[in-house]
Amino acid sequence: MDGWLTAATATPAGVEQLRANNRTHSENKKKRHTDGTRDSYDRWWKLFGRWLTDPARRVRGRALPAATVEMALDPTDSRGEALLLMWLYELTYGPEDSQAAAEWREEFGYISPNTFNIAVAAIKARCEDELGHRPQFTTDTETALTGCRQELRKHYGPDVQATPLLGIHIRTIVSYLHRARPSWRSDGGGCTLRW
Repeated sequence: MDGWLTAATATPAGVEQLRANNRTHSENKKKRHTDGTRDSYDRWWKLFGRWLTDPARRVRGRALPAATVEMALDPTDSRGEALLLMWLYELTYGPEDSQAAAEWREEFGYISPNTFNIAVAAIKARCEDELGHRPQFTTDTETALTGCRQELRKHYGPDVQATPLLGIHIRTIVSYLHRARPSWRSDGGGCTLRW
């Protein structure tokens, strides 16, 4: 690899090709997700980074020294996975005293199971984009993540899905609109629909 990089950077054309490859890679990363997803992922990535670098933001992990995202998501450092789990645990449970809980909710809002999943997906995606590797969680970490999700479901109840709009519903709406007759009011109040 080092020999290839040395050869590639030895000529101006090689350097320009590496730059072009990097631009293409960056554009492909941006196209991988919609704008809303990218914004959400960026937000969670920043929140995680701030939590790591500022121990005062932590609820249960205040005694830990400041860390960097690179250290927290280093696949060779088990302390990093512990930090990630601690952050996700705080997202799940929040602070124990009411004043800290109010401040916590102001910054993070209420975490639903879906929001929790988005936070985990954001960390995984941004780790790959920013640090060049996809985090590989141990079995213990996956078990802890499952436990956090179950705990959140206890508070939020089962996932609620919208009732689908079926053909019969559309026919009823169209039938209603077809039978309704517009009636203009003489006092300038607009149009009302009558059966």
